[in-house]
Amino acid sequence: MRSYIIKNILKKELKDIFRDKKTIFMMIVLPILLYPAIMLITSQITMYSMNKTETASYKVSVSKGKLHNQIIEKLLQEEDYEHLEFIEVGNPGEALEQREIDAYIEVEVLPTQQMSYKIYINSSIGQSQNAGHKLQNFLEEYKEEMIYSNIEQIGLDPIILLEPVVYDTVDLAKNEQKAGQLMAMILPLILIIGILMGALYPAIDVMAGEKERGTIETLLTLPVSNLELIIGKFLAVAIISIISAVLNVISIVASIMLVMISADLSGMMSQLNIDAKRFIVPFLIAFICILIFALIVSAISMCVCSMAKSFKEAQNYATPLMLVLMLPGYASMIPGLELTTATACIPIVNVVLLIKSVLTFQYNIGAMAIVIVTNFGFLILSLIILAKMFNSEEILFGSSKEFSILQKRYNIQKGTLPTPSDSLMIYVIALLGIIYIGSLLQVKLGFLGLALTQALVIAIPILFGWYIKTDFKEALSLKKPKGKHIGGAIILWGGLFFLVQGISLLMMLVSPDLQELNNKLAQAVTHPNLFVNLLVVAALPAICEEVLFRGMIYKGLEDDGKHVKWAIIVSGVLFGIMHLDFFRMIPTAILGIGFAYIVYSSKSIFLAMMVHFLNNGVIVLVQHFIVRPDVEPALTSGQIIQSSVVYLLLSVLPLVTGMLLLGYKDQPSIKKI
Repeated sequence: MRSYIIKNILKKELKDIFRDKKTIFMMIVLPILLYPAIMLITSQITMYSMNKTETASYKVSVSKGKLHNQIIEKLLQEEDYEHLEFIEVGNPGEALEQREIDAYIEVEVLPTQQMSYKIYINSSIGQSQNAGHKLQNFLEEYKEEMIYSNIEQIGLDPIILLEPVVYDTVDLAKNEQKAGQLMAMILPLILIIGILMGALYPAIDVMAGEKERGTIETLLTLPVSNLELIIGKFLAVAIISIISAVLNVISIVASIMLVMISADLSGMMSQLNIDAKRFIVPFLIAFICILIFALIVSAISMCVCSMAKSFKEAQNYATPLMLVLMLPGYASMIPGLELTTATACIPIVNVVLLIKSVLTFQYNIGAMAIVIVTNFGFLILSLIILAKMFNSEEILFGSSKEFSILQKRYNIQKGTLPTPSDSLMIYVIALLGIIYIGSLLQVKLGFLGLALTQALVIAIPILFGWYIKTDFKEALSLKKPKGKHIGGAIILWGGLFFLVQGISLLMMLVSPDLQELNNKLAQAVTHPNLFVNLLVVAALPAICEEVLFRGMIYKGLEDDGKHVKWAIIVSGVLFGIMHLDFFRMIPTAILGIGFAYIVYSSKSIFLAMMVHFLNNGVIVLVQHFIVRPDVEPALTSGQIIQSSVVYLLLSVLPLVTGMLLLGYKDQPSIKKI
C-alpha cells in the first residue's frame, strides 16, 4: 500500500468536497450560524413568557358566602397576588367557559369546621392554568398561616411541634463536577449529530455521487489498488466529519456564552470559581473518543451510501441511518445509566457514557479500556465490510433490485423469490410487529399473548410470499432431509448448546445482574402446565421463527446462492437482535447462525425446526423439573469461569462432527466462514 497514492486520493476527494460551496455551507456553516441565533431567540422568548406570566392580570371570581369578603381581603393584602382582579358573576361556570373569568373559587365550611376551597379552571387555556397556579400558591400559604395561628392559640410552639427534625442536604460535588455534569447531558448528543452531519454528505458524494457522475469507472482504471482508493476516500470523509463536530461544539459553547451575556448571567458564573484547567484531561479523552467514533460513523456511512446508485437514493438511506445512530446518543440523559464493563461493550452508548464519565471526573480505567478496544474492533470490522463492498462489482455497477412488495401483484411473475431488499423489509415489519403488537398482546393476555405473537411472526412471511407469488417449497426449503443430515443436525445442535451456555456464563462476569435477569425471564415464560409450556415456548417458536428467519429472510439474503456466507451470518445476527435483549443477543445470534448453516447444508428447514424445538424444549424441561428460578443460588466468579471453560471444551467435538456429517467438505462456498 503506497502512502503517496492515498495522500493524492485524499487531496482529490477533499478538493471535490470543498468545491461544492452549497453543500459546505448547508453542512457546516449554516448549523454554526443557526446555533447562536436559535439559542438566543429561544432564551429571549422564554424570558418574555416568564415575565408576561408574572405581570399578567387574571380575572377571578369567589363564590358568595360569609367567607367571600374574607378571602378577597386576604388576597388583596398580599403583594404577590396584586395582579388578581375579582369579578362578581352570576354563573361562574358559564363565565369560565365564555372566558369572562380565568378561574373561580368555591368556599364552604365542612361539618368538621374545616374550610373547603375548590379552584375551578380550564386547563386547555394557558391564562386559566396560570390563574389556578397563583390561587393554589395563595391557599398553601394561607393554610400554613392558619396552622401556625391555631397552634399558637393553644399555647404551643409551632416550630417545635411541626418541625421536630431539621435536615439539610450538603452537596460535596465541586463546581467543576457540576459544570461537567451539565455538559455531559447535552454535549455527547450534539457531538453525534455534528459527526453524522459531517460524515453523511461527504460519504454520499464520494460513493453515490461518483456513480451518478460516472467517474467511478475512471478511478478504477487508474494504477491504484481498491484498498488505496477506499482508504483515501475514507480519510476524506472522516476529516470532514471531525471538522464538523469540532466546529459544532465551538458554536454551541459560544452560543451558551452569548445567552449568558444577554441574560446578564456572566457575573453569577464568575462567582462559581470553576478551574478550567481541570477539564484539560477530560476534554483530551473525549476528543480521542470523538476521533474514533467519527472514523466508525464515516465507515458506516460509506457502507450504506455505496449501495445507492444516485445522490437522491443515498439521501433516502441516510434518514434511517441518522435515526439509528442518534437514538443511543440520548444515553447520557438517562438517570442512573453509567459507564460499566457491561455498557462499555454497547456501540455508540459506550462512547456517550465515556464522555459523560470523564466530564464528571469519574475514571473507570477498565471500562475505558474496553470502550477503546471495542470501538477499534467496530472500526476494523466496518472497514473490512466497506472494502468487501467496494470490491463487489454488483454493488458498484449492478442494477438495484426493487422491493417486490412495492410492485403491483399482477406484474409479479409466478415463482418469484424474495430479494435481499425484501428480506430486510420483512424483518423490519416483523420487528415492529413484535415491539408494538406482540408486546401489547403479552402484557394483556400473558401466555396466550406469547402464542399470538408467534402467529404474527409466521403470518408476515406467509402473506409476503403470497403477495409475490413465491414458490413456497423453494423459498422455505421444504425438503425431506437425509438420514445423515438428521444426525448431523442433532450433534451440531449439541455443540451449539454447550457453546451458547459457555458464552452466556462468561457474559455474567460482564454483568453481575445477568443471572438475576435470566431467572426472572425464566419465571416469566414458565407455565405450570408442561404441555402448554412446550407448545408455546418450544414448538410454536420452532415453526414460526424458522419460517421467518431460515425461510423467507435467509432465502432473500442468499440471493440465489450469490451471498451464502453473508446470508448465514446476517440472518443469525438479525435473529439475535429480534429477541430485544442485549445480553441474550450474542448467544441467540450464534444459535441463529448454526440453524442457518443446517438449512444451507441440508436444504431442509425441517431440521432447523427440529433443533430449535430441541433447544427450547430442553430449557423448558430443565426449568420445569430441575431448576427453581426463584431460589437458584448465585454463582461465584470462579464457578462461572470454571463452568464456562467446561462448556466451551465440550462444544468442540460435536461442532466439528456435526459439520462433517452435514457435508462441510461438500460446501466449497462456505469454507471461509
